[in-house]
Amino acid sequence: MKPVYLTLLSFAAALSITLYSEAEAQAKGVICEHVQPDFFNVDGMGDDWGSVRSAQYGGRGDGSMAVKCAYDNRQLYLFLQVEDTRLMRNGRASAKKDDHISLSIGVRGGKAIRATIFPGSGRVSRKLVGAPRFVNIEDSLQDRGFSVEVSIPLTKMSQWSSTVPYLDATVLLHDVDPGGRKKVAGVRGKMHFSDAVATYRSFMRQAGLRNRDLRLDELADVDAGRGPERILVGKTVLGVLGTSFTYTGLPIASPKDLLSVRVLDFDGSGRSTILTELRQHGNGGSRDVLIVWSVGSNGSLQQVLTVETRKEMGNARMENSWSLVPRGKHREGAKRSKGFDLLVMTGEVTGFTEANYREAPATDAKAILPPWGEAQSAVYYFEGTQAYGGQPGVKLPKPAKNR
Repeated sequence: MKPVYLTLLSFAAALSITLYSEAEAQAKGVICEHVQPDFFNVDGMGDDWGSVRSAQYGGRGDGSMAVKCAYDNRQLYLFLQVEDTRLMRNGRASAKKDDHISLSIGVRGGKAIRATIFPGSGRVSRKLVGAPRFVNIEDSLQDRGFSVEVSIPLTKMSQWSSTVPYLDATVLLHDVDPGGRKKVAGVRGKMHFSDAVATYRSFMRQAGLRNRDLRLDELADVDAGRGPERILVGKTVLGVLGTSFTYTGLPIASPKDLLSVRVLDFDGSGRSTILTELRQHGNGGSRDVLIVWSVGSNGSLQQVLTVETRKEMGNARMENSWSLVPRGKHREGAKRSKGFDLLVMTGEVTGFTEANYREAPATDAKAILPPWGEAQSAVYYFEGTQAYGGQPGVKLPKPAKNR
């Protein structure tokens, strides 16, 4: 499968959100709709939110909350409609005794924006705890409860960039009954941006994947631009999603040949690569390879390091052990630093001997290390996304099982 690189129109992405049912929105997380700048007047009232769909939490009636989410190029907006037959508030704003909203929203890997909102009751004024000054919060009493409206500048979010597909969010209603019983309902999961939802759907459709096919779904900064991307692996496909997406087929015959996959920042710079462990079949045997992938300057996925770690032919098998070790620990003259090196060592051999081993060294990978060879280990390291090394390691640990 050849690499594919597609760019989607934001307007079309925003329209696709209407296809989600309310049940789907709750299962997948809240969907935030893309709106024009200054679409909302943040005043605690919901009169300008009529066209935005809501996700319902806590059932219906007393102690329930409807959540609406939207965004433009500068702000994230929330509207919370709470049904509460008796609003419990006192002047001390006690989390144990007062009705309140707790909010925590942020980019994964960054510091979340937090606030606790004690709504005004008419008798007692509103109180905000922990809310940063740049967060705009307004509330309003309603016939059957209260509403809260929030706006947060996106650029104030730690690790924010336009490639972020969703936010990790906890937005909870804490409804306290007169007897002291408390009901908690609300969002515990993700708030997806509608543009990113459309990108995700297009990728999944183009790659022939369904949600249940995914082996990996992770956020990390893997390209040269600012901010994290969404890394997805399913069946035999590896994809990277941002404001656009790129993907490639893994060089394996079936999904079961994907032995492991992880996202790693090898050099501690903040830019990550994807490490896959694959089993390949051919010529009457099989081999395992480690492949490190990066996103190139043209936006496509590239193999930057390929290392053989296992060969099998009939009843004969040769294995190398491999592990991720502290950066610089096993390299001559290198200092330890943040990140990892890849250490490969000779391992178990069954059936193969120096006399009968007739396999030609691999030309598409760093060849497996035979136990009778001069080199019994190799250390590979990265500077950015460029792989170096391959020399024997120093002060080696005891041989370990493959991970």
